[in-house]
Amino acid sequence: MLRTSMLMLLLLGIATTALSQKTPFRYMAKSSTASEEDLMQKGEAYEKVAEIYDKLVAARGDRRFDPPTLYVSPAEGNIAFFSEDGMSIAIEQKAFDYCKSLGEDKFESALASLLAHELTHFYEKHLWSTSFAAEYSDLKVGMTINKIQDRVIYETQADYLGGFLAYSAGYDIFADLPTFIGGVYKEYWGDKVQEMEGYPSLDDRKALAGRSVKKLNEFVELFEMANIMTAIGRYDDARAFYRHILGEYQSSTIYNNLGVVTILEAIGHFDKKDNQLYRMPLELDLRFSIGGRGFGGEEKWKTLIKEAIRYFDYAIGMDETYAPAYLNKACGYFLLKDFGKAKFYASTEAIGKANAQKDIFPKTIIDADILLALITYEENANETTKQAAIDGLKAIVGKDSNNSVAAYNLAVLEETGVPKPGTGGRGPSGVEIDNIEDLLAFVENNEFDASVEKDLSSGHLFRKWEGDKFKLNQSVVYYCKPPRGSSLKTPIKVQLAATDYEGRLPGGIKKGSLKADILAKYKAPKMTRNLPNGEIIIYNELILILDEKGALQRWAVYY
Repeated sequence: MLRTSMLMLLLLGIATTALSQKTPFRYMAKSSTASEEDLMQKGEAYEKVAEIYDKLVAARGDRRFDPPTLYVSPAEGNIAFFSEDGMSIAIEQKAFDYCKSLGEDKFESALASLLAHELTHFYEKHLWSTSFAAEYSDLKVGMTINKIQDRVIYETQADYLGGFLAYSAGYDIFADLPTFIGGVYKEYWGDKVQEMEGYPSLDDRKALAGRSVKKLNEFVELFEMANIMTAIGRYDDARAFYRHILGEYQSSTIYNNLGVVTILEAIGHFDKKDNQLYRMPLELDLRFSIGGRGFGGEEKWKTLIKEAIRYFDYAIGMDETYAPAYLNKACGYFLLKDFGKAKFYASTEAIGKANAQKDIFPKTIIDADILLALITYEENANETTKQAAIDGLKAIVGKDSNNSVAAYNLAVLEETGVPKPGTGGRGPSGVEIDNIEDLLAFVENNEFDASVEKDLSSGHLFRKWEGDKFKLNQSVVYYCKPPRGSSLKTPIKVQLAATDYEGRLPGGIKKGSLKADILAKYKAPKMTRNLPNGEIIIYNELILILDEKGALQRWAVYY
């Protein structure tokens, strides 16, 4: 899964706030003793918790409302809690210490799971029905809402959506969440855990956690598959996966990626007279054959680009600091030949937002400069503006000779060395992961024995194989079959290596190999995709994911 598999947990709960108010989400056996003055926003524990909390908020990418204020509590009895007024989230010092006792490899992921669980209560507005029921408790509707308020649903949703949030922020998940829950409960209450009326028992909670882990893994797999489908150009499939995810989880990243896919699909509808020669510096965010032209000719691609701009607006509406969405929106306006808006969103918005977050979006400024060079020429095409654009692209390539988007567009403007359609992309053949020599045979032989089989809302069939049963110790195999009527007629099979896979590719290429060495061995790729923090290069049967320094991080084979 574009990061190590994960799962996050649940815990927390519903406990009294620092003001001795009871929250609607408590999971405790005794009351809290904290007072408002006891809540802490300093010290070693708070600094570490705040660091993780900030990453989770950024990964969710929903800044329409300010997130709850974070505290560390010296009380013992709640583990972690979301206050009744929705204004604060706290984790107890005792819970922090327990997570730290799990060892360095699990410490941060344990904290992330607790915090992400509570944040999910906030983002999914779980307080609403409780507050409404309390306000109208004297009416039948209030009593009914109280009765149907299913804490099992809330806690389960907070588990798997919180797990996905922690995953998207870069944290691993525990393979055995139920064990973690049992351990933290034992740490707090020994063998005297009390059951509370209206809440699941500890045994039920652990059972629910196991199911949440399974659901979370399926969620992550859909995200990974959407990204892979985008990378290799199966845009109909990619759009189906992203839209399925948005049915349960909305974030600026998902909307951004759906917009990128939609623009790429629109470019596939261009006619020769549209004269789209350039390669757009669109940024697909991974943190993880083009469809037929259909009806409408020119109007079709314009409609798709305008649709994509709406998706970028949704991403910006959730997080006005999300730089890639501004850049991608600028690319959309460039394709529509609205150069004034394209220049504004690239120069003022994308570069401005990226400058404020260089550690998160290290490539967005450069990609915006590429687009601005193209705008310089296209806005008022003449020899002077053409030379200015060439000079701008040469400056970028001079600093980074591996910048394929800048190099390609420079070749277009200079009318030299642009690869003809269909050239390049051969790459190595016979790549094996986990000693699977024939991926097609593997999928056919295990067709009715998949680890996961799921029908998407779009009609796509998704399957996954993993684990010792299939001798897949360092990889996972995915399969997607499009529905009838799709422009993509053939199924796709993908084998994705684990992030820590240390195997070698033909020619001695391995994790950490630089792009220059890869191109020297495998020559020109079939296509490339920009990332805010790296690049994907694609050959006929191989996907290579590189970081911002051009070093290979992960790969997959596909057929």
